Amino acid sequence: MSALSRNLGAMRSARLLALLLRLQRSGPATAATLASELEVSERTIYRDVTMLQAAGVPLWTEAGPHGGIRLVEGWRSPVDGFTVYRAGPYELWCGDFFDLPARAVVDVVAVYDRASLVALPPELRRRYADHLTRIVPHDAMIFLLS
Repeated sequence: MSALSRNLGAMRSARLLALLLRLQRSGPATAATLASELEVSERTIYRDVTMLQAAGVPLWTEAGPHGGIRLVEGWRSPVDGFTVYRAGPYELWCGDFFDLPARAVVDVVAVYDRASLVALPPELRRRYADHLTRIVPHDAMIFLLS
């Protein structure tokens, strides 16, 4: 897989996660609103909704003046609790990484963490490094600064 393909896949994954978390945190929205917030076209939003539905996320759409795209009431994402900041192709995830499942980071190509090993108590540092090694794809680069 080329670097470009990995980058595009990572960008798509980041957008899908952003869409999912946006709907989970703020509730239903129109495709136009979501497209504006995520800086993509409405067509891309509908493609992303289809991809999330195919992955088992219970999303539905409703046409009309009070319609929009929404999650089935009560459903929660397994990566809830993370705040994701984006700048270009880079993402900064803030949350409890011990609760992060491997399926949430399947498209990650690199990890750079300059603070956790300093912030964590000594008895959790090895567990944290082991957890990241377990969940991040084997070909991803991991750099932990202590």
